[in-house]
Amino acid sequence: MKASFARKWSVLFAVASSQFAAPFMLSSVGVVLPSIGLEFQADGVALSLVESVFLGVNAMCLLSFGRASDLMGRNWIFTLGLGIFTLATIALGLAQDIQTLIAIRAIQAFGGAMQVSTGLAILLEAFSSNERGKVLGIAMAFIYMGVSAGPFLGGYIAEVLGWRGLFFIGGIPCLLALALALRALKWDYFRPDVAFDYAGAFISMVSIGLLLFGGANADTTGGLIALFGFLATMALFIWHESRCSNPMLELDMFAGNAKFSIGNLLQFINFATTFGVGFLMSLYLQLGRGMSPAEAGTVLLVQPLTQTILSPVCGRLADRIDSEMLVAAGMLFCVAGVGWASTFDGSTSLVSIVGMLSVLGVGVASFASPNMKTIMQAISPKQYGVATAVTGQVRTVGMTASMVAISMAISFIVGDQVLDADSFTSFNQAMKLVLQGSCLVGALGMIVSLIVQRCCPAS
Repeated sequence: MKASFARKWSVLFAVASSQFAAPFMLSSVGVVLPSIGLEFQADGVALSLVESVFLGVNAMCLLSFGRASDLMGRNWIFTLGLGIFTLATIALGLAQDIQTLIAIRAIQAFGGAMQVSTGLAILLEAFSSNERGKVLGIAMAFIYMGVSAGPFLGGYIAEVLGWRGLFFIGGIPCLLALALALRALKWDYFRPDVAFDYAGAFISMVSIGLLLFGGANADTTGGLIALFGFLATMALFIWHESRCSNPMLELDMFAGNAKFSIGNLLQFINFATTFGVGFLMSLYLQLGRGMSPAEAGTVLLVQPLTQTILSPVCGRLADRIDSEMLVAAGMLFCVAGVGWASTFDGSTSLVSIVGMLSVLGVGVASFASPNMKTIMQAISPKQYGVATAVTGQVRTVGMTASMVAISMAISFIVGDQVLDADSFTSFNQAMKLVLQGSCLVGALGMIVSLIVQRCCPAS
C-alpha cells in the first residue's frame, strides 16, 4: 500500500533536502580551502585530503550500506546517516587543527554514504511506478541545485562569516532534512534473516579505495600499481560473490537482467564522457581566456543550472513516454556537447562556450533520471538498496576513468610545464584529445541506447 499524499511529499522533501546538502557541502568546501590552509598553516597535500577523504570514504561505504538497508531496513539507516552528517557538518566549524578537520570530514562522508545508498530507494518505495520519473527528476534537480549554489553561497558566506560560518550555515538544510525524516520515516530496523557478507564488504571497500587512489595518481608508478590492484581485487570480489551463499552483490542482478546491466553500463559511459568537461573547461577559461576562478565558475554555472531546471521536466516525461527514448536523446545531446567542446581553441567565442554548456546540460538532464528509472524498474524492491549503491559506485568509476584520461593526456602532452597561459597551446591539444576520445565513448553509449530501445522495449 502506497504512502498517503502528505507523507509521500514529506518523504520526497526529506530525501531531496539531503540530496541538496551533500553536493552543496562538497562543492562549497573547495572555495574555503585557501582560508582553512592559511589558518591551520596546512600544506597542499593536507588540503587535498579534505576533499579526497570525503570522496573516498563515501564511495567505499556505499555498497555495504546498500546491502545492509536491504537486509535490515532503510529508513533507520537513512535517518541515522543524516544525523551523523548533520552533526559532522556543524562539528567541522569547531575544528582546531587540520588533522581534526580531516577526521571529521571522514565521519561526515560515512554519514553521507548512509544517505546516498538509501535515499532513492526510499523514494521509489513511497511512490507508485507512474510517479517515479517525476520524483527522481526532482531529486536530481536538488543535487544540481547543491552543485550550483555551493561555490557562490559558500564564497559569500565565507566572506561574511569566515570559513567556519560555512559549516554552521550548511548545517541548516541538514537539520531541515533531519526534521522531515524524523517526521515522515518510521524507524524500521529488523534483524536480518541471513548473515551479512563482511568479507565481500571488505574486499569491495579495498577495491574502490585502490581505484580512487590510482585514479588520482595515474601519472605515477604508485598510481598505476593501485589501478592494477583495483582490477585484481575486483576479480577477487566477483569470485568471492559467486561462491558466497549470502553475497553482498547478487551477480544474477547483472547476468540475468539486461536492462539493469545495460543501464549501469550507460551510467558509466555517460559519466566517463561528461564528467571531465567541467574540469577541462575551468582550466581552458582561465589559461586560454584569462578569466579569474570566479569568472570561470560563473560561466560554468550554465550547465548545472540547465540541469536543475530541466531534470524535473525530463523525469515527468519519463513517466509518460519510454524512458529509453529520453536516455538515447540525452546521450545524443551529451555527444554533441562534448564534440562541440573538442573544437574549442583560444579564439572560440563566449557565446559558443555558453551554448556548449547548455547543450551538455540538456543532455545530462535528459539522461539522468530516465536512466535511473529504467535501472530501478528492472529489479525487485528488496534489492533497491544494493541497486542504488551499485549505480553510485558505477558513477564513481566513470568519473575516475574520465579523470585518469585527463591526467594521462596532460602528463604526456603538457609534461612538466607549469599550467599557465604560456602552456595553453599544449594544454589545448591535450584537452581536444581527451574530448575527442570522450566523444567516441559517448557515441558508443548512444548506439547502445538505440539498440536497447529497439531490442528491449519498455513494458
